[in-house]
Amino acid sequence: MSLWDEFQEGFVNATNDIRHTVVEEPYFGRATSGDIAPPVASESVEAVSVEPAVIDLTGTDTQGWGRDLATIEAPVIEAPTTQAMEL
Repeated sequence: MSLWDEFQEGFVNATNDIRHTVVEEPYFGRATSGDIAPPVASESVEAVSVEPAVIDLTGTDTQGWGRDLATIEAPVIEAPTTQAMEL
């Protein structure tokens, strides 16, 4: 048994003890649930290779990345008219 397995088992046992003595026994007068089972190692999972995304920073991208922000105009905000304020 490796050090990690021993740590996991000890942690689960401590969690069970705390849950039984601090929560269940004062509230119900006895331990009402069973013990939590330690985690079981699952089958190994095969890693999938994924290619990283590439962002074009040269300004030639057609999707909007790398646009020159100087060409964006500020929005025009008109002052309210006096007629709208009278209503």
